[in-house]
Parts: sequence; C-alpha cells; structure tokens
Amino acid sequence: MPARCAGLGVGENTSPALQWSGVPAETEELVLIMEDPDAPLRRPVVHLIALGIAPSRTSFSEGALSQGVPGDVRFGVGSFNRQGYHGPRPVPGHGPHKYLLQVIALEKSLQFQEPPTLDAVLAAANGNVLARGEIVGQFER
Repeated sequence: MPARCAGLGVGENTSPALQWSGVPAETEELVLIMEDPDAPLRRPVVHLIALGIAPSRTSFSEGALSQGVPGDVRFGVGSFNRQGYHGPRPVPGHGPHKYLLQVIALEKSLQFQEPPTLDAVLAAANGNVLARGEIVGQFER
C-alpha cells in the first residue's frame, strides 16, 4: 500500500483507490471491509467497514473513503471505536502487515439502527452472501 494510505502520523490517511467487477445482478447491497490480520492482538484490526454501497458502484477513487462518500454509503464501527477509513499504522519493526480488503455482495440489504461492529455485519450477512472478492495490500514501518 502506498505510504500516503497509512494512518495519520505515518501517512496521510488517504484511502486507496479500489475497483471491482462481476457483481451478481440480484445484489441489493455491497459491503467493504478492511482488516489487518497481522496486528499483534487477539483479533485482526478493523480499519474500515463501509456498507449500504449501491450494487451499481464499481469503484472508489483514492481518498473517497477517508473523506466520506456522498450518497447512501454508511460506516460501521471498526477497531478502537473508529468509523470511516483509518489507514495502516503497524508497530514499527513488526515486519510487513497484510491488509485484507473484501467486497461482499449481499442478496438483502442490511438494516441497522446504529453504526454496526464487524461482528454485527457478519452475523447479519450470514446466509445472505451472493459473492465475495478480495485484494491484499501490504505495508511495513
């Protein structure tokens, strides 16, 4: 991942440009999740949960998820109680970290009264996933 995509204090916290294709026709909603499974914690660090993404959308420009997205895109609650994009900030000298970005196509839209956690999103998506794609970025300090 480019250094400018790293979190504040390390980079500019600019969300990366993302593009995908092949969304099933019956999709009602896309969800985008970014996690760091290499963090030295019990669970991966959740850097982004974006939901309510229109199935017609096929990309986000660089910086779009760090500045907020016009329209129906909503943010869930990631690690450390943060919403929106929060870029990589691995522990210095910990080695390279993988950043797993997943786009998930859902058959039914998710309904939440409050911004959801990853556990809530995954529970609501269970049995509702039509397709999934992923890309892995890497960053090291």
